[in-house]
Amino acid sequence: MIFSSLTPVVGTTFVVVVFLLLKLRTVWYNLFLHPLKNVPGPKLAAATDLYKIYYDLIIRGGLLEQIEKLHKQYGPVIRIAPNVLHFNDERAYYQIYGVGSTFTKDPELYSCFAMNESSFTYTDPEAHRRRVQMINPFFSRRAIVELENVVQEKVDKFITRMISHPKDRAINMFWAFRCASVDVITSYVLGQDFHAMDHPYFSHPFPLGIQRQVHVLWVWKYFPFIIPLFLSIPKRIMTYLKPLLGELAAALAVREQVEEKIERFLSDERALEGVEHEVIWHHLIGDGMEELSELDGEKKVSGLGGREKGEKSGERRGEYDGPSKNSLLSEALILTQAGSDTVGNTCYLATFYILNDPSVYHKLKEELRQVWPDKETRIGMDVLEKLPYLNAVLKESLRLGHGVVTPLPRVVGPGPAEILGVHVPAGTIVGMSCTFLHYDPRVFPDPYTFKPERWLPGGSSNLSEMEHYLRPFSNGPRQCLGQNLAWAELYLIMGYVFRKLDLTMHDTSIDDFKHFKELFVPSFEGRTFHAFAEEATS
Repeated sequence: MIFSSLTPVVGTTFVVVVFLLLKLRTVWYNLFLHPLKNVPGPKLAAATDLYKIYYDLIIRGGLLEQIEKLHKQYGPVIRIAPNVLHFNDERAYYQIYGVGSTFTKDPELYSCFAMNESSFTYTDPEAHRRRVQMINPFFSRRAIVELENVVQEKVDKFITRMISHPKDRAINMFWAFRCASVDVITSYVLGQDFHAMDHPYFSHPFPLGIQRQVHVLWVWKYFPFIIPLFLSIPKRIMTYLKPLLGELAAALAVREQVEEKIERFLSDERALEGVEHEVIWHHLIGDGMEELSELDGEKKVSGLGGREKGEKSGERRGEYDGPSKNSLLSEALILTQAGSDTVGNTCYLATFYILNDPSVYHKLKEELRQVWPDKETRIGMDVLEKLPYLNAVLKESLRLGHGVVTPLPRVVGPGPAEILGVHVPAGTIVGMSCTFLHYDPRVFPDPYTFKPERWLPGGSSNLSEMEHYLRPFSNGPRQCLGQNLAWAELYLIMGYVFRKLDLTMHDTSIDDFKHFKELFVPSFEGRTFHAFAEEATS
């Protein structure tokens, strides 16, 4: 009787003891037998992933700040997890991310976006190469010039909305620029305008939903089962849950809208003919549609993500050898979200720094007046991109805005590598945050200060080196595909804002921009930047 009552206790104790012994064995291996055992860094980080998890989740976006402290203590190469190295050296950055690198993306990070079949999240280099071949022409400079009017239309609307904003209420510049960039990217890429700028006070729920996802990204990274579980909820049940999801419901609504449009394009090859201008679907779906042939059976939708059945296409049935529906959806959503964040954040930071320094503000306004004496006329990107001071302001804003601040992890392979004199076995995760390039005092003296003049001829003796260190769009074969579009938006938005508007900063200071959390992208901890806007008088 006593024995039988003790059996569950003994069994549970046995399982716990075995679990702890296995963990201790792993810790012992990581500390004393692992190939990276001699790389400097905290012993706790070498022993267990809990060190990294603590700074990501408990401190919430504090890992990058801790990495900076560790480099000051241990040098240019540190071990931040049992199988993860971080570097602080320009040579390592280009070896990891440069052209010719054979290192692949680490699926642990990129799977947390729940968009595994996109140009951004593909970990297979061949899958990525094929996708880039399909969509690169759409983001070429030539394509941007041809579709500049699409961007211009939204910029004009943004200026109108800024001027018409209630005069007794300061504009939340964070959301204003996010709404503008969302409307530009969705109109340009998808041919769908979500009218984010039309919402009162620039508080459209879709940009808010994107930011909400950013703030839960690390939770999804360490608990990856949450996303597929969440997305598998039937639509009829999700309808009842949406009121509880807040801004995330808006992101889901956009997902559904894009999915419906994809289904329409896949079911009817003629639907693309009605699109107002060239969009991403012409490259991802249109090329495949051209190869439709008269074959019996159901239409098949195949892609890098596999092959799935689709609807019949009227009386015409054939073989469509393009990306799967899931891949099309992944590509659309990642382009929309990533494309809006970098531009929105750069405009937000640039506007603050310009208003925070009267000399910068007046120099930029004067340069724009000189080339654009009549503000009622329209001026194009071809003129704005040649303005030295506007370029200097944008480059300095990109330097301090960084783009993605998380050390983008790469898996060493197919064989071992030597980085900064350290033997790195195949399968090791390596990375380096671009912040270590952008804040390098040897290249950028007084690196935390906004100084556009450093980018002007005569402002620095090492302009080529500065350009080499400026990597807001990453580098190499996995660099941002949309950087030509991003530059076009930056020229047009910032050029028009500071030529057509007079802005006054409200209740914001430099202290609000001194610290940020590393939530893949920077999330500043201070008060949100607000400003009043009036139409420029001259």
